[in-house]
Formats: sequence, structure tokens, C-alpha cells
Amino acid sequence: MVSDLQKASLWKRISAFLFDFILLCVVAVFFAMVVSWVTGYDNYQRQFNTALERISAEYGINLNMSAEEQASLSPEQNEQLENAYAALQKDEAALRA
Repeated sequence: MVSDLQKASLWKRISAFLFDFILLCVVAVFFAMVVSWVTGYDNYQRQFNTALERISAEYGINLNMSAEEQASLSPEQNEQLENAYAALQKDEAALRA
């Protein structure tokens, strides 16, 4: 019995690798979506964002600012920012989320 072994060309190997990679990414995203749904991660993120927006509105300062924006704040605004962060740390639901 004679068997003839044929090797795949380089382009076939590259395309098979890309196809396998895409399939692996789709499966990983699906798995992450299921884990997020089971653990309720999106709900925790929503709770935290709600608390952040509520405290930002209450103290009149944006808690989602960059480091450059924070460096350019006046002393009064820095005090408001520190008070807002203290209020956020006292919020048990936001800390749990």
C-alpha cells in the first residue's frame, strides 16, 4: 500500500490559522458574555455609574476627569472633589459594586 502525503501550501496554512484564531475569539467573547450575565457584572457597573453621577451632580464636580483636568482645578474645586470622593467612599452600594 502506497500512501501519497501532500503538504498544504503556505497560504492554506496561514488562512487556516486565521480561521482558527477568529473562531477562538468568537468562542472567547461568547464565554465572557455568559460569565458577565451569570455574575451580573453589568448590573454592578450600572449601579456604580449611577452613584458616580448622583454624587457628581450633588457636589457639582465631574468625578470622571483626567489627571490634567484635576491638576488645573482651583483650591475650592479640589476641596469639592475631595468631599465628593469621601461621599463616594461612604456609599456602601457603590463600594460593593
